[in-house]
Amino acid sequence: MSSVPFTRTLPYVLRQQLARSGVRILIAEVAAIPSTTHVTIDQAGVQTTIARISSYAPTVGEAVYILAADTLLLALGAVGGIAGGEGAQGPPGPAGPTGATGPAGPTGATGSTGATGPQGPPGLLPANPTYAQLKAGGA
Repeated sequence: MSSVPFTRTLPYVLRQQLARSGVRILIAEVAAIPSTTHVTIDQAGVQTTIARISSYAPTVGEAVYILAADTLLLALGAVGGIAGGEGAQGPPGPAGPTGATGPAGPTGATGSTGATGPQGPPGLLPANPTYAQLKAGGA
């Protein structure tokens, strides 16, 4: 728990100081990017082209912080921070672990029977040889 009084917290002090000087922070939507030094904002249906700081790379449709005073509007940057995608593509990351082998797929259909081959030469032994024929090695 903080022992600092609420009236001394940074958000409270900034609101008080900005209110005294007539400077405010607004939020609007980027409607267009007409040049490298300006951005068109949309606030409640009214589109206004204002200056932007050089480090801010706007994207149409994103919210933008605007510094507003009596005679000044300046786009400061994206509400979510600096927009990504400005640098070169980085190297690929390491490969992840190999997953488990899945179950075997279904058995395919049985193919048709192939054609019968040509007749071979006659054998040296008869179709049903006797023991004596086998022992002798021929007919």
